Amino acid sequence: MLAYSDECTPLFRSIIDTIYPRFWVEKHRFSSEFFLAKGQQVIWRSSGGLFLLGITLFSHQLTNVLKTGYHRFFEVQTTPKAIKWLRILYFTFLLGIVNHWYWDLQGLQILAPFYKPILLLRIFPHQLPPHWLLAGLYFLMLFGIGMCLLNRKTVFFSALVISLFIYLHGVFCSFEKMDHAYVTYIYAGMVLPFVFLEKQNSSTRVNAWPIRLIQLLICLTYLMAGLEKLLISGIDWASVTTFKTYLAAHSTPAGLWVAKQDVLCQLLPIGALAFQLGFWLILPFPKLRWVFLPWGITFHFGVVILFGISSFFNPWVWVYIFFLVPIFPKTA
Repeated sequence: MLAYSDECTPLFRSIIDTIYPRFWVEKHRFSSEFFLAKGQQVIWRSSGGLFLLGITLFSHQLTNVLKTGYHRFFEVQTTPKAIKWLRILYFTFLLGIVNHWYWDLQGLQILAPFYKPILLLRIFPHQLPPHWLLAGLYFLMLFGIGMCLLNRKTVFFSALVISLFIYLHGVFCSFEKMDHAYVTYIYAGMVLPFVFLEKQNSSTRVNAWPIRLIQLLICLTYLMAGLEKLLISGIDWASVTTFKTYLAAHSTPAGLWVAKQDVLCQLLPIGALAFQLGFWLILPFPKLRWVFLPWGITFHFGVVILFGISSFFNPWVWVYIFFLVPIFPKTA
């Protein structure tokens, strides 16, 4: 409450700047009760996580079950050909994402006074880097993408490319506007060097634990997105009134038409919530990917059509390629 009324100590203010830098903007949009509810959620979630961790650590039987499941899940393999196509598809799409970034980075210079580096970038100087430096990093990233597409030193260059992508994307997000379009794409990219490392160490069958990890990260991202909706708004998030409010706020032609259809305004948010909460079922039941992947494409393209958010050239959809990789049990 002291922070909300600008009466907190400099130390507490610096803590808020670190863990929730948008607070100073958001407090003008929401009431103090909103932030108190957020604080309670943090306490409940932390307590719940610690409780589950405690049960796992002190339950010998559960620990054995988890170990068995862990080995069954991660001790799998795939083919070198599958890795080749993952490499080509991932970095070709990345080239499409960043093809206009040179001019976008150049345009940021006029916004330099508003530059507030996100937490990840605060290890660097707090001023917007000059265009020549950003451009140099950009072209270095393009060079790395080219080397990956040519299958040259893919472990090193994939790690370099994703590091530069994260940094440059962080620069774009340092003007108090976050973009979650690349969340799962970045998670996949962070693990990709390990995929290529396993490929480098095998010529026949390739250990596929990094691909499994990518799948797990994507599933957890969807699950957390669904849980976040329930924890913040409860089941009311999927109500007709809430959905119509979202549609009215974005006012696209398709969205305004759907807003007049009460049945669709009930089914669509329920379907979106069910999709996010259920996507992880692909992991124990791989055949369900033929249900959830088309469902996911429909979900993301529906967001574009109804809300005008993102585009059909969608990174969230493109990472589905990691669920199409042939995976089979590891052989001795």
